[in-house]
Amino acid sequence: MGIMTIFSNMFRTKKPQSSLTGAMSEEGFVSKELFYEILDLDSSIMLFFTKKDGWVGANRAFFATFDFVDIDDFRNRHESLRELFESEAEEVFTEYDKSWLDYIRVHKKEGYAVTILNREGNLCSYRAKCRMIKQQGTELYALDLEDISELENAQRQTIAVEKLKSKFLANIGHEFRTPMNGILGFIELLEKSDPTERQGEYLNMI
Repeated sequence: MGIMTIFSNMFRTKKPQSSLTGAMSEEGFVSKELFYEILDLDSSIMLFFTKKDGWVGANRAFFATFDFVDIDDFRNRHESLRELFESEAEEVFTEYDKSWLDYIRVHKKEGYAVTILNREGNLCSYRAKCRMIKQQGTELYALDLEDISELENAQRQTIAVEKLKSKFLANIGHEFRTPMNGILGFIELLEKSDPTERQGEYLNMI
């Protein structure tokens, strides 16, 4: 179970779920500070968006990836999160980030691929997923950006190895067939030259 699933379950209703006991069941236990402290443990980038205020927060991984001091710094320098993407899996024609988040949440539940240029200048691949958390009448969009660069590199290397193997086997097959065809032709000539009984046995063995 991922961190976002846990918080989605916790914030699904105003009252804590029955699985929360003791101090955790007390009203106000899950503070904003605790919320972000736990989210900072996750290696994936996480951002939070509301229809009223736009992008309202992000975890530590976001600021480690991009050169922003805080969420206000990001908001002052960019009108849309998509300005940070080098490419997207599809051309989603939406004017506002909310519409883009809704598209991913509804139509791309398994993930939506984007590429991002990080602060070190490296192009990285990410899988974007979005879910909505409803809390006290507010719809909070939670965007998860998982770095899948290593996975994609491993897949590309596997494909490259398979291509090399296929090419090698094709070349070996060609090099093997050429002399074999000559041998078979020579055997056919020997069979037509009235070989002795023993020679015939040898030819049949071949």
